[in-house]
Amino acid sequence: MKETGINYSVHLFAISMGGLLALRLMRNVDFVRSVAFSQPLLNVKEQRNYENDYIKKNNLDMDDPMGHAIALSHEIDYSTVDAYIDKSFDLEKLSLASIPCKIWHGTGDTNVPVEINALPFVELRIKHKLQIALEVAPGVGHDKNGACYSDHKGIIQFFHQNEK
Repeated sequence: MKETGINYSVHLFAISMGGLLALRLMRNVDFVRSVAFSQPLLNVKEQRNYENDYIKKNNLDMDDPMGHAIALSHEIDYSTVDAYIDKSFDLEKLSLASIPCKIWHGTGDTNVPVEINALPFVELRIKHKLQIALEVAPGVGHDKNGACYSDHKGIIQFFHQNEK
C-alpha cells in the first residue's frame, strides 16, 4: 500500500453566497490555507439594502426577502434582524483573517454587484495590510458558467502559490 501524507489544511473556493460561509470559516477555524471567491456576496447589510431598493423601485410585491430569510435560517425574530446583521455579518470583522484571498468578479453582475461586495472587502483588507487580489471581468454577470470562475488555471495557480 502506498503511503501518503495527510494534509489537514484546505483551500476554499466560494461562489456567490458561499462567500459568507468562507468568511466564517476564515475567522473561526485554523485549517484554511487560502480562499478563492467568485462573484461573492460578502456585505450582507449593503446587499440587503440593494435588494430592497430594487424591490421598491420595481414595485414588486415582496417585503425584505433577505431579512426574512436570515430570521428564518438563524431562528431569530424578524424584529431583531438589523441588530443581528450588525453583530454577525460585520464586514470589517469578517475581513480580518490573515488568510490569503483572491476575488474574481464581473462588472455586469447585477445580482451581487462588485461595488457593494468585493470592493469594500478589498479596501478593508488593504487597510489592514492583509493579502488580497481582485480580478475584474468586464461585463460579466452573475452566471454560474461565467468568466469569473471559468479561469480554472488562475484559481489553481492561486492555490499553488499559497501552499505551505
